[in-house]
Amino acid sequence: MNIEFDSNDYLQDAEQAVCLLVEDGLLITFSHRSFQEYFVARFIYHAKPELQHKLIDRYTKAMRMDSVIDLLYEMNPELIERALLIPGLTKIENFIKVKRKVGFTHFLRFLKAHIDTISLTNGELSGFYASGNASFHTTVDFALNHSIHLIGSPPLVPFPEIIRNIPWEQYGTQHGVIIRTGGVTETHIHVQKLKATDNVVRDMALSGGYLAIQMLEQLLAIKKALIEKHENMDHSLEEILGAAGS
Repeated sequence: MNIEFDSNDYLQDAEQAVCLLVEDGLLITFSHRSFQEYFVARFIYHAKPELQHKLIDRYTKAMRMDSVIDLLYEMNPELIERALLIPGLTKIENFIKVKRKVGFTHFLRFLKAHIDTISLTNGELSGFYASGNASFHTTVDFALNHSIHLIGSPPLVPFPEIIRNIPWEQYGTQHGVIIRTGGVTETHIHVQKLKATDNVVRDMALSGGYLAIQMLEQLLAIKKALIEKHENMDHSLEEILGAAGS
């Protein structure tokens, strides 16, 4: 079939009729960043395995700023599970050095890799000053948001809702800095100076929410469930291929 096609007409329609593209100086770009992210995800989806892993590693570091990994997960969840979640959760497990049961020492090891300082204003969480280990943040958040259904656990209670039961001002005096200015009390807990025997560590570890021992237990259970899922998938594929070849 011969079809006449004018690229200039197509470009004009993309710019004016559907507003998919816009002129940006001498360049033509997508009008919305999500289009670019979608095509990046599609490129990774169709790339060779060795390139896939390199690009997934690169875009995982920017996961808080774009949707490439989320879009790729929708296209191929097994790829993200194999390339990101299983290696990332295994790295966390090895880092905290847990063998059987998660304890206070394992929890504090993880906490120090995750956070430098916890800051509160008048008892309300005002922010975390994160450590340099960005891969821990992204792996934890992605696993809890996308794979917790594999272990049948409900979502964890968000950390800001947990902190109201912890006497932060007391711990701020012991382990950080308290600044009072014009009726405002700022509390900064220096996580890197904490010990596993400190009460604030135990209160957080047993809080039952995000950034607690329960969270680490869920992450390790997710890792185990993902490994079993992929082992079963591989086993099923071998059975299918074996039956086809017999």
